[in-house]
Amino acid sequence: MEFSLDRTQPLEAVLRIQLTQDEVRPKVEEALKHYRKNATLPGFRKGMVPEGLVRKQYGKSILIDEVNRSLNEALDQYLNTERLGILGQPLPVPQDDLDWDAPTWSFAFELGLSPEFSLDLSALEVEKPVATVSEAEIDEEIDRLRRRFGRQLDAEAIEIEDFITAELAPMDGGHSHQIAFRMQRPELTHALPKLLGQTEGSEIALSLSADFADIDSAARLFNMDPAHLAEHGDGQRLSIRKIIRVEPSEMDADFFAKVDETVIDADSLKAFVRAGLERENAQRAQHVFTVRVREKVREHLQFDLPQAFLTKWLMQQRDQPLSQEEAEIQLDHMLPGLRWQLIEGKAAHEFGLKVEQDDVVREAYNAMYERFGNNLPTNDPFVLQRVVERMLQDENEVRNLNERALSRKILEALSERVAVREVNVNAEALIEEYYGAY
Repeated sequence: MEFSLDRTQPLEAVLRIQLTQDEVRPKVEEALKHYRKNATLPGFRKGMVPEGLVRKQYGKSILIDEVNRSLNEALDQYLNTERLGILGQPLPVPQDDLDWDAPTWSFAFELGLSPEFSLDLSALEVEKPVATVSEAEIDEEIDRLRRRFGRQLDAEAIEIEDFITAELAPMDGGHSHQIAFRMQRPELTHALPKLLGQTEGSEIALSLSADFADIDSAARLFNMDPAHLAEHGDGQRLSIRKIIRVEPSEMDADFFAKVDETVIDADSLKAFVRAGLERENAQRAQHVFTVRVREKVREHLQFDLPQAFLTKWLMQQRDQPLSQEEAEIQLDHMLPGLRWQLIEGKAAHEFGLKVEQDDVVREAYNAMYERFGNNLPTNDPFVLQRVVERMLQDENEVRNLNERALSRKILEALSERVAVREVNVNAEALIEEYYGAY
């Protein structure tokens, strides 16, 4: 078997593979023996069909199958041995006049090659937001804690500080979702007039486009996937199930003990809350920063791609082939993700990044907190650990967590290689960009 690579363009090539009858014949003969043992033809018992008849009936199809199998094996071996990075998949060059009786065959495959580029980010500067904690935020968080540990009261009609449990369903019927939210959530700004004063059992018509800033805002409030919520349509029916009103707890020793063992008075409560808010700000700022790094790196690293080849490859990927125009439109949508995949792959290789079991477990906890947010069913570490352990028993979940962990490591490594410029922002702006980054 002989190989020759002809680079027709900087990022395109044609690989030619020469295969002989002698290389394939032993495999063909072995396959014919297997067919003869299992062949059933009228007039012959199983396994007793004459060899010549089997060869006449199945010989050519077996030959073609074995040639294709040998070609695929040779192609994989060549690409791995030569460490040739390709995009898409090799495209066989059609041959209409192939002589299957010839002693030697020549086959050709079009290849789209991965570009070479440098990960030098020394000239790249990225802004990192820094938000200080205000006294108003501390007071607001203390009020929230007082309500959390306060006494639940009966409520006749919804007021601004209430907590609501409800059922959400499309106006035209369909699957409903049990939801819960606090009336003071910023996502409810536009919908407040429809909710205030409503009673248990009330049904409220909501419009995702008119009553919310956008679909993502509504999805955050209802703790739903934006795409799934959008599938339900614009009109939604909100059925109020329960109005929960809380009388804030007194600032006494019992309340302090419920907040944290380190809290013993108003001053230590304030210090505890400040530290927590600063920690949240730092986590949000780091997430926003890494998202900015991703976008800046993608803009900074400009490299060519074999777009003509990729268009041709996309045109042939379906049972119903795409037109060139359709493939070009699809490729335009794919290019940003493809560029980032190449950057991630190069970064993982150059920086020697690997995912360990501890990384997967940490990512499982992160995923759990992201899904539940402030609505975690419990803070018991043993219960949360069991939830994570169940997540790690799902192969698809583990695969997803591995990918997330590697992507996180790659972003962290890239973030360490850019110049950082800190910019002061207020907490509201940080929170808005933080949620918008998901």
